[in-house]
Amino acid sequence: MLGHAGDVTCTAFHPSAAIIASGSDDAAVRVWEVASGPLRGEEAKGRCLRLLAKRGHSAAVRALAFSPGGDLLASGGEDRAVLLWRLASGAAVRRLLLHTKSVWALSFSAEGAQ
Repeated sequence: MLGHAGDVTCTAFHPSAAIIASGSDDAAVRVWEVASGPLRGEEAKGRCLRLLAKRGHSAAVRALAFSPGGDLLASGGEDRAVLLWRLASGAAVRRLLLHTKSVWALSFSAEGAQ
């Protein structure tokens, strides 16, 4: 996937499998349309739908998770923050600074309530 200024460190598929999110050492999260082209090799041409950068993380992004309904994306990283993004607008709706070390994994409950 062309577009990140650093190495891609994590990915997550949207529940519909039509969208993939990628996080990077460049502190950015990008949301890609899978159907617009191959996503591997030199011919990777997935279309970037949204860039979530410089509005969220201040260090590398290490974890991503979509909510079961697909309307929210959670990201976590080396800045010890977990951000909750509304996918439709790209707005950060919540920033949690409760961790004392880097965030390496995220998940939603199956019901999407937590």
